[in-house]
Amino acid sequence: MPFGMGHHRYFRRTANTIVHAHVNTMWHGTPDPLPLHVGAHGSVAALNSPQGMAADAFDLDNHFVGWDRTTTVAWPDEGRSVTLNADAPFDFMVIYTPAEFLALLCV
Repeated sequence: MPFGMGHHRYFRRTANTIVHAHVNTMWHGTPDPLPLHVGAHGSVAALNSPQGMAADAFDLDNHFVGWDRTTTVAWPDEGRSVTLNADAPFDFMVIYTPAEFLALLCV
C-alpha cells in the first residue's frame, strides 16, 4: 500500500485549470480512500497528453506511479502557471480533485 509524507500544495481550481505530468499508472481506491490496485485510468492518458488534464475532468484522490517528478498546473485563461519539481525519493504524486469541492486542487 502506498504511503508518503510531503508538502501538500493546494491550488485554486477553475473550469480552465490544466494539470500536466508524466505518470505511468494510478492506484485505484475505495471511498475510504484505501488503495486497492494499480491500473489504467483515463486521468493517466490525460495527464500525459500535450493538452494536459482538465483539473475538473475526474473526481480524484489518487496516488500516481512512475511520476517523472515534474508537474505543471496552468490557468491558461489567466496567463499563469506553476511548475513543481521534486527530487528522489519522491517518485510518486497524489492528485486530489474532489467533486464536492469544485474550487479545490491539491497536487
